[in-house]
Amino acid sequence: MNELNIFLSALNFLYQIYKDRRDRRPSSTAPSPEKLQEVIAKTRDGAFSKERLETAIDVAFSSSEAAEVKADLRIVTIIASPISVQELDYWTVVDETLQRLGSIAHYTKTFKARGISGAEGTWEIELKVLAKLLSEYPEIKSGTILSRSRVYFERRIINIRCWLQFDEKKHVSKLLLLIGAVFLESDHVGGSSAHNAIQLYSLEEGNQSNWLRFSPRTAETLISQFEHRLTGAELEQLVSTLRADVMELVREVEEDRKSFANAKGILDALPTIPEAKSGSPDAGK
Repeated sequence: MNELNIFLSALNFLYQIYKDRRDRRPSSTAPSPEKLQEVIAKTRDGAFSKERLETAIDVAFSSSEAAEVKADLRIVTIIASPISVQELDYWTVVDETLQRLGSIAHYTKTFKARGISGAEGTWEIELKVLAKLLSEYPEIKSGTILSRSRVYFERRIINIRCWLQFDEKKHVSKLLLLIGAVFLESDHVGGSSAHNAIQLYSLEEGNQSNWLRFSPRTAETLISQFEHRLTGAELEQLVSTLRADVMELVREVEEDRKSFANAKGILDALPTIPEAKSGSPDAGK
């Protein structure tokens, strides 16, 4: 898909969104779909460039609406842009998906609305569905990443969590995986004691481009580094789950904005009663 077709697809997608908003709520402040249709026609018929497209948007809409349309267009084209990769270069697909989703979540304020702040200007949003998917990887499910020391007669994974981390300064996204495990050892009086261990990993490219490496970020020795070889089906499932997890949070934040606008409308509709001035006959009543 060439650049013109990417932008035309994005514009048509926005047209449907704005039209649906206006149809559902005539009082909606969504940009005019009719004006956007004029922009689409000019974009399709004329010599294409991003600069000409932005100029057409500026001419068709008010300054505030033009800013909204261009912001929405930027997000949609990020999602729609094709990824050019060599055959079996799975890591490029995974990493590019992480970077694009991180940019979308950052731009839509999803990290701040649904995430937590980390160290040195980072934000993190939890990916619960992805954590369940990764828990099925055989290296985790079988427990082979846990220490086989004979000191412990039982070992098991008890907690798996996953986050998308975004560095606001570098504009770089990373995937973090936390695994918690418990190790049981016998004591000298016939009982047992438990030792809890937690390992935090960051996702990196493995030895080959179709391998994922989970590299430890802590000094915990009871839970080791591991690599997982992706199949084509697993790659598709991984990026699909990543997208679904992040975009569901983006959708929640968009619903928050609508609820906030409704609440603000209710507030604005309430009459404002001026307070009585000090010393007036009504003061203190």
